[in-house]
Amino acid sequence: MSGVGPVGRVTTMLEQAGYEGLDQPRSIGGVPFEFAAMLVGRTSLDLIAVLDLAIDTDEGRIRRLIEALARALDLVSSRRSLTVILVGPRPPQSLIQAIAEVARVLAVGTPAEGDDASLQDALAVLLPLELVTENEEKDDGWSDWEDARKRLLAEHPSELATVLGAAGRGQTAVTEALRVLLTAPFEGEEDDDEGKAESK
Repeated sequence: MSGVGPVGRVTTMLEQAGYEGLDQPRSIGGVPFEFAAMLVGRTSLDLIAVLDLAIDTDEGRIRRLIEALARALDLVSSRRSLTVILVGPRPPQSLIQAIAEVARVLAVGTPAEGDDASLQDALAVLLPLELVTENEEKDDGWSDWEDARKRLLAEHPSELATVLGAAGRGQTAVTEALRVLLTAPFEGEEDDDEGKAESK
């Protein structure tokens, strides 16, 4: 099924993220279950059931099926968390609320071929985080410390020259430079207050 139609696009993305498709029907607690697709996490305790609402349109049957699956997982004391992915036409809010009582619900609509960005957004909670490494160029131009240092000095020359100069001397020097920078305005106010008090 991978890659074929909206359900296939969902399963392909999940498989590429490390999930494993299950053969169906799948017996849990002696009860056979079958969905448009079922997947489990290889490195997580996720169990994912995918429903195609373009084919399975009986709201009552869907609710009973998901509730039965949740009960079966409880009966076998499964540690897996259940996620239900609804593919196809927008489901009624009543159906989403009913399923949400026993599972996490992701309604992904009908992902178009090639629209990976929208599908990634819809499945984000199941996908691994993409971390930017320090060697990757960032869109805002802050590609390295030297560039960041120059920009900070250009925008705040008087305030940051002392702090950035202290950076080469270690954390204690930076902390002291920041303390001086942040307390200077208040010290000025204290002097003013003392002058006013003496004048009275």
